[in-house]
Amino acid sequence: MGKGHNPEAFRLKDGRVVVYVIDGYYIADGVDSKVWTYGKFSFDSRDRKIIEGLSNLTFARRQDDSYLMVCRGGGVWISKDGLSPYMQLTDKRVYPDVEGRFEDPVVWRDELQYHLIVNDWLGRIAFYQRSKDGVHWVTEQGEAYVPGVSFHKDGAVEHWFKYERPKVFQDGKGRAVQMNFAVIDTIKWNDLPNDKHSSKNISIPLNKGMLLSVLNEEEITPSTRTIEVKIAAESGFNPQTDVDVKSLRFGSFTEVNFGRGCKPVKTKVSGKDLIVVFKAKGSGITSDEFAPKMIGRDKKGNMLYGYARLSYVNYRPALLSARRPLFDKEKGGLKVEIQNFGLSASEPAEVEVICNGNSLGKLPLKALQSYETECLIFKSNMLLKDDKAAYEVKFFCGGKEVEWNRFFTEQNCR
Repeated sequence: MGKGHNPEAFRLKDGRVVVYVIDGYYIADGVDSKVWTYGKFSFDSRDRKIIEGLSNLTFARRQDDSYLMVCRGGGVWISKDGLSPYMQLTDKRVYPDVEGRFEDPVVWRDELQYHLIVNDWLGRIAFYQRSKDGVHWVTEQGEAYVPGVSFHKDGAVEHWFKYERPKVFQDGKGRAVQMNFAVIDTIKWNDLPNDKHSSKNISIPLNKGMLLSVLNEEEITPSTRTIEVKIAAESGFNPQTDVDVKSLRFGSFTEVNFGRGCKPVKTKVSGKDLIVVFKAKGSGITSDEFAPKMIGRDKKGNMLYGYARLSYVNYRPALLSARRPLFDKEKGGLKVEIQNFGLSASEPAEVEVICNGNSLGKLPLKALQSYETECLIFKSNMLLKDDKAAYEVKFFCGGKEVEWNRFFTEQNCR
């Protein structure tokens, strides 16, 4: 028998199946294969601190068949094919900025956005986050799950003390349709051999959400008068007959999660789909919005929800990321290596390096293609060869700061 703690499976572009287990993985040609080969991932922290080690990893496939990984500590990593070295992009955890003993993250991506749930094992509460690029996240209000979340249609509740190790099963659109949990009826150290306590794996079906798209071609602003949202028909779901249109609310999650947001004013038919026209007032949609939300009911009173694609948003954005600045003796300056881990070319930018609070100035950075690398040399009388120097690297596009990398107390001279 091989290792098998906290497994998670994903499929590579060539169809092979990878089953991650702590400290390694098994790989085979398919799920029914009789031959599984054990291997180990390799990791490049890219001069960043690895937060809480590399365990309890979770994976999401990107649009170009590369893979995004989140480790237990909340760091984000990217591999170009799922097996090649994972490169760390973040310098701090991406979890909600609240106190908690976080572990057991689960990340997945549907056709629109990334989703992340992370568990606070001590507080017995989990948080739900969303992201356009897998690096920058927003946290929705409320809890992703708490004890008592497993209930039946007849009202019966399964009273498990703790829910851990969440994993999702996705449909063809990438939506989560089922979540699996490891559950236990007491605190773990009270679960002893031959006692009355129980731990199990349970599966809970999920509301997968509707497929939505905003038809407005221009960016939604405070001057926008109406917003048109198309609800796509699917097998088993006819939006033209199933949706209670008056119950719908649409806009930013900060509004619709509290019963606010846009109200519908009329509908249109588009083939089998339904277009709902909303009065834009109260949408709460800002320039940072990438997936506005709809909440409502069907005509049987069941909850409907979904996130909508915006036609003017780039869902394959560039991701500029620097390594720690290093003093280059030959060139007599501070070298900064920058790479684009995004899925589209970056815009020309400016890069500023700050050492121990002092700016070394800005240099222009050309547009970088996906995965392309560029090195900049900063020459300044303020250069320090201090092994404990603290560096910040900032990226500016059109004069606006768009990214910020931080590096502290690492060797910086070679």
